[in-house]
Amino acid sequence: MDTIETITLDDGITYAIVDEKIYDGTKYVYLVDRNNELNFCIRKTEIENGKEYLINLDDRKEFELALNILAS
Repeated sequence: MDTIETITLDDGITYAIVDEKIYDGTKYVYLVDRNNELNFCIRKTEIENGKEYLINLDDRKEFELALNILAS
């Protein structure tokens, strides 16, 4: 049985990491709420001082791009 990696975001919700894809040097991460699979979010990663952080997508066009990348 595979172990599902999870992360708790600033909103206090624990999400399962469902998919990760790199596009044009940026890694996008698709997350689904462990308690409500209809609640999802997409984040991108940023590396700062050697640590990887998940960052919100504040731009609608980037969100749509990331959604299309993850759906393909």
